[in-house]
Amino acid sequence: MSFRSKKKLDVPEGVRLEGRRFRSASQNGEAEYICWRFSVMDMDGPFSFAGMKARTWRRILEKMRQWDSMTWQELTGDDNHAIPVERLSHEAQSRLIEIGQDDIDEIFSLRMTGRERLIGIRDRHIFRVLWWDPEHHVCPSHKKHT
Repeated sequence: MSFRSKKKLDVPEGVRLEGRRFRSASQNGEAEYICWRFSVMDMDGPFSFAGMKARTWRRILEKMRQWDSMTWQELTGDDNHAIPVERLSHEAQSRLIEIGQDDIDEIFSLRMTGRERLIGIRDRHIFRVLWWDPEHHVCPSHKKHT
């Protein structure tokens, strides 16, 4: 006759046991490296990628490659942050409705330069590239030089 020991496992705080696997209680992807998706990229409208010069594409891809080696925890801060949809310009909110992305609560802004932003939708560790905002019009700032 065999029986299983009822020995209790020493589980770190903030981690729960699910089945036989340890699983973090936090599933927000903060400790994960950023991952890119392009399926919702807007190719029309005021913040589209259409007609962009090759030099600009190259700068964006070089910056994305730099960010690619960072976790969300390292990436997120003053320059790169979430923005609630209600803070977006009227034009940006209208465009979200037009492209069927109006079911989100926030977008995520990645700063390229003083004004330029790469805008996307964050889903845990995945950044779904949505818009190119070269003039900071998606969510206008009242700060100097932005």
